[in-house]
Amino acid sequence: MREHGLTPTLFCGGGWYTDVEVAEACAELGYVDCTLRARRPPYLSAGERWATLSTAANVELPSGGALGAIPTTHSLGDLARSLTRRELPPVVHVYFHDTDLLDRRRRTLLSLVLRLLARRAHVSDLDTLITQLLPAAPRVTWDDVARL
Repeated sequence: MREHGLTPTLFCGGGWYTDVEVAEACAELGYVDCTLRARRPPYLSAGERWATLSTAANVELPSGGALGAIPTTHSLGDLARSLTRRELPPVVHVYFHDTDLLDRRRRTLLSLVLRLLARRAHVSDLDTLITQLLPAAPRVTWDDVARL
C-alpha cells in the first residue's frame, strides 16, 4: 500500500474478532482500531472473543503500549432503528459490507440512512476523528474492553 502512496491508519478485525495479540500488533503498527463495538454483535456464538467500547479511548495494553480505538457504533440496521428513535451517540461510526451495495434493498436503505444521518450530524471521516478525539480520550485497560 505504501508503495502506491497509501498509508494505512485504521484496522477493523473481520467478524469483529479481536484479542490482545491483535490489539498489540495494531498498536505496534500505529493503527487505530475500529474493531471494538458499542454492542455485542448478535450473531457471535457464546464464547467468541470480541471487545466493547462506547466512545473513543486509548486502550492500555498488557505490554505497556497503548492502542487508540474508535468504536464501531452501528450496523446499517442499528442505524436505521436509532434514527427512527432519535437515539444517537455523539459520534456515529456505521459499518456496512460491500455486498450491501449489490442488493437493491440494502443499497436503498444505506442511501436513505446516510442522508438522514447527514441531516442530524456533522459528517467527518475517521482520520479527522482520530486527531480530534484521541488526544483527550479517556484511558482504559484492555481488561476493561475485552469480552469472551
